[in-house]
Amino acid sequence: TWNVRSLVNSCGPIETASVRGERHSIPEDRRIDLVVGELRRLGIEAAGLQQTQWFGREMYSVGDAIVLSSGRPVPLSGESCSRGEGVAVILRGRALRAWRAGGGQWRAISSRLIVAEIRMVSSKKHFTIHVVVCYAPTFRSPRSEKDLF
Repeated sequence: TWNVRSLVNSCGPIETASVRGERHSIPEDRRIDLVVGELRRLGIEAAGLQQTQWFGREMYSVGDAIVLSSGRPVPLSGESCSRGEGVAVILRGRALRAWRAGGGQWRAISSRLIVAEIRMVSSKKHFTIHVVVCYAPTFRSPRSEKDLF
């Protein structure tokens, strides 16, 4: 898991996606390209991100990867736009192909918890790998936030 606090500016746009409608969205803030490029350079095909500070629950195409994200709900007009938390799973290469072949299942449970299911099939076995990304409240968080988590 990688803590990526700087993926968006706290005063940036509310929505993370600028294009919607097809199978998935395209992220507006392209700093995620740097993260995906670094994973490619290191040969990492599945990774978890914490503290993305994105809003909503979306699936993004970023180069040769898919980014599954879960963040705070998109604020309605007049609501506070404060960013916080946010988790994501990045899949590329063999992990992405296996995820797609297994039905592309994922769950955005909250802005602090996301799960992607990768179903693996070999000639002898079938099994599922669950990629879980969790961003627990910090020590300084209020007790109520920890209890809710």
